[in-house]
Amino acid sequence: MRWLWLAPVAFLVLRVLGNQFVEQAVDQRDAPRRFASTLLIDAELFSVGMYLAGFGALAFLWFAWSLRERLRDERAGGPAEAMAFGAAVVWGSMYVAATALAATAPVLADFYDDPEGARLVTNLEFAAVPLALTLLGAFVFGNGVALGGTSLVPRWLAFTGAVVGAALVVGAALQTIVEPTVSRSQEEVDNVVSFITGFASSGLVPLWAVAVGVSLFRRDGRAPGDADRQSEPGGTLEQNVPADPARHE
Repeated sequence: MRWLWLAPVAFLVLRVLGNQFVEQAVDQRDAPRRFASTLLIDAELFSVGMYLAGFGALAFLWFAWSLRERLRDERAGGPAEAMAFGAAVVWGSMYVAATALAATAPVLADFYDDPEGARLVTNLEFAAVPLALTLLGAFVFGNGVALGGTSLVPRWLAFTGAVVGAALVVGAALQTIVEPTVSRSQEEVDNVVSFITGFASSGLVPLWAVAVGVSLFRRDGRAPGDADRQSEPGGTLEQNVPADPARHE
């Protein structure tokens, strides 16, 4: 699990690339007919973007499972760790299902001539945004609390995860009140809650996951060297055996 840090990096890169490809292909706020015609022009780009985002969710699940195993190795598994892993599994499953469903939009628009259906499957994910934010916040909060009881990462990093996760859960609860549609473009968001939840879920959470992975990688990199020095038959043993006074007479 030394290369655990690659999982959040892959999640971040694939998610950003996937979203960029989709945004270049279509505007999800267009009317159905216009949406379908635009979609068919760049159908390949749209499908690639959706699948990249889906693979990003798989990388996220890899990170969640690996972090769970590390916590259990440290005997830090408990309610917080269990909650975090359960939230990650549900969130990742929802994300993969949403991207797989949205990837069928070009087929609906072209083969079935159903522009309304094509636009619908690409926007269904917005209906589950509050739940997705809650699950993501529970994942970060639970792991932050669990990591705080170990020496795997610096205490400030564990504390940051707990704070960001709690803020995301609270923001998700308020999201349905201040932004019930949650489908407007980022340029149109004009309230603090939507800004905080968007910034935390798209920026802070991936960066926190990368920081945790890098911290674990650095810790694993130090451990083998220390173990090797302790097990060397030469100098290490001589340092621990008292010198014979007769040799200095």
